[in-house]
Amino acid sequence: NMLMWKDANAIGAVVGVWSGLVLAMITWVAVTAAQFDEVTVDNLGALEPNLAGNLVAILSSGLIHVLFSVARPQNYDFK
Repeated sequence: NMLMWKDANAIGAVVGVWSGLVLAMITWVAVTAAQFDEVTVDNLGALEPNLAGNLVAILSSGLIHVLFSVARPQNYDFK
């Protein structure tokens, strides 16, 4: 669990969440535009663009958090 990892960096967690959101939104709209040649509310609800956006959100936010935490570990003592 990354939240209980002693080296977890608080700034990395916040940056990871917000950048993951931005990357997911860009991916969601880009995949929709590439697949359907136009972006509409109905097209945004298709499964493939949603899957792509969700995968990017989950994976990128976790990766960014880990990179920040490895670069500048917080070394928090839970005792």
